[in-house]
Amino acid sequence: FTIPLSLRIQTWTSNHSAVSLSYGPLTFSLGISEQYNRIGGTDDWPEFEVIPKSNWNYGLVMASSNEWLIKRKKIKNGSQNLFTKDTIPLNLEVRARRIPEW
Repeated sequence: FTIPLSLRIQTWTSNHSAVSLSYGPLTFSLGISEQYNRIGGTDDWPEFEVIPKSNWNYGLVMASSNEWLIKRKKIKNGSQNLFTKDTIPLNLEVRARRIPEW
């Protein structure tokens, strides 16, 4: 059983014409390294701030969609949670440029 999916581009005109790329029900995002700092709470319910450890301010270089590459990863264990950054079975490669003033 196969569900045909295509890559969709959505433009957010009210947000400086930002765009997002979706594939079926999934919306892709840039993988950003994170640093967790405990800022309060209790040992049972700690409170953290999460700050980026890698650059996050990139914009897509909009080109022909056939330049975009969706890679499917082999899933070794069918019982894995597919919704973590380490186990998701899809990866999208696109051209992007860093936006320093953002």
